[in-house]
Amino acid sequence: ALRAAPAGFAYGRLEAAVDRLRREGALTDADRTMPAGLTTQRMLEVEAAVVAAVESGRGRAQPILSEAQLLRALAGAQQGSALNEGQRTAVAGFFTSRDRIRAVPGFAGVGKTFAFATVADIAARHGQRLHGLSTVNSHVQELRRGANIPAQTIASWLQAVEPVMQAGGDRAERARRQWRGTHLIVDEASTLTNESAFRVLRAVEGLGVATVTIAGDPRQTGGPGAGNMFKALLDRGIEQFPLEQILRQRYAPPAFREGVRDLAEGRLQAGMAKLAPHVHAVGEGATDMEIALRAVALWSERRAAGLETTLITATNAMRGLQSSLARDSLRREGQLRGPDETRERLSARRLSRAEMVQASSYDLGDIVIQESGFAGRGPALSERGVVVGIDLENNLLKVARGRGVRALIDLNREHAGGRPRFSVYTGGTHTVAAGERLTWEARFRDRGYERGAEFRVLRMGQKAWTIQHADGRTEVLAATDPALSFTSYAYAMTTERAQGRTIAAPIATMTSREGQAVAETKNYVNWSRLTQTADLVTDDAARVLRMLAQNDGQKPVALDHVRTLWAERGTGADGIGARATATDPGATREIGGDKSDPTLTRGMSR
Repeated sequence: ALRAAPAGFAYGRLEAAVDRLRREGALTDADRTMPAGLTTQRMLEVEAAVVAAVESGRGRAQPILSEAQLLRALAGAQQGSALNEGQRTAVAGFFTSRDRIRAVPGFAGVGKTFAFATVADIAARHGQRLHGLSTVNSHVQELRRGANIPAQTIASWLQAVEPVMQAGGDRAERARRQWRGTHLIVDEASTLTNESAFRVLRAVEGLGVATVTIAGDPRQTGGPGAGNMFKALLDRGIEQFPLEQILRQRYAPPAFREGVRDLAEGRLQAGMAKLAPHVHAVGEGATDMEIALRAVALWSERRAAGLETTLITATNAMRGLQSSLARDSLRREGQLRGPDETRERLSARRLSRAEMVQASSYDLGDIVIQESGFAGRGPALSERGVVVGIDLENNLLKVARGRGVRALIDLNREHAGGRPRFSVYTGGTHTVAAGERLTWEARFRDRGYERGAEFRVLRMGQKAWTIQHADGRTEVLAATDPALSFTSYAYAMTTERAQGRTIAAPIATMTSREGQAVAETKNYVNWSRLTQTADLVTDDAARVLRMLAQNDGQKPVALDHVRTLWAERGTGADGIGARATATDPGATREIGGDKSDPTLTRGMSR
């Protein structure tokens, strides 16, 4: 409701605005299975368009290999003889399916990356191009290193191809030549939001991509936006090649193997009963500091035992606390070298899109970075400002930029543009020393730095730093490099960032004070990282278990909850072929169909 309402909308007017937005058709009652819910017409149309794209792609793909060719290819593949039955079926499906868009669902740790490594091997020997996409950088790195597939984040891919296709002409034709015939693999598909799924398939249609394989675990956490598109497609019969044999815990004790399997299959009580000896309840009323200290103590024990371990938290606040405590422990152990240097650290304010266009959401001293500042080397003085005035009546921000320049940001105009063209941060500092593990907290597209990617500080000097990226590359940065302000300690991560990783001995925390963050999806992700052992630190184990039982963490699918749409259109959810436009300026073409609406095709036609 806040996103659809005019900028400057106040919470006190919510009920009246909802009624008005219902009458205008911007909001739709969820009257099918969630009587108290609301969704938007936009979400219904986006979901329906993606479903229609999958339906229209049935039987449209040319098999890459015949069955006979596939058998010979598997026999010659380096990993072919080591594939289990499910992996072998998934590889076969990739090369022989006639559906343009298909899915490889599977629990965490089923060997999906190993199967895709086989796909990459066979594809390379038959002249086929693969390209991987995922929402989070850690998943991208897994595709690159684990499966030998060129990959990038969905955000960076869309940022590269959408402007070119919207521009049309020779640039669009060159892009089509580059991508035509490519096979996309979209990994960790549970994180696909409605909007990102729609935009990817819109680009696929315009570029002439040959096939799209969507892979992931529908029981894991969703992405930072509306919708649960992977579940919607699985429920509506997308062609599937499931992987079911969990391999990650095959060398772990039986309680872990069976407990994780129970969680994967939705048996919460049974799973947690098996894992109970590794749940550490600090006590009802325990403070965040007490819980964090217990988690970091376990982390230190695991490290001392020679196990790879990571702290996993349900919230960013707990992540920051545990990272600081873990760093203190490393400093005491002598793992960090040389003196500490105090550095600027900018922390993203996690505002919703609706909050970003309301002046009342801001505080004096907030730091505003223009989106253009994340191109090139980093924000210039003209692209960075401090909020020095807030005009609630006119919904304006007064910003002071470098060299005394003052500027106004009209939040009404930003709202009308569909997406604010800036990011908001709070200023602070942290101490850094040689040997530090840090994480990029912003994406610098021209430098290849992705949000969530880790690096290690090898050397620190007055004029330059030497860092080592996760892929082993070293790079020398100026000590004044503006990108270094957008970093944080990498000793703890949220559940969302941990998803897709394999960790010998993860240490997770989840407390009864964390509200909706206490969810089955997050609990399952935390435990399913392990290869050897794992621990969960909490305040009140019984209460957290009750909270988990009441919150599965699954985002709803709008199409599942609206009855009136089907009655009006005379068709079921699976048969809707709705059009949807993108929220970004410069619109789109219909995906999944041959007919086009002239109001939706600007810049995106074939």
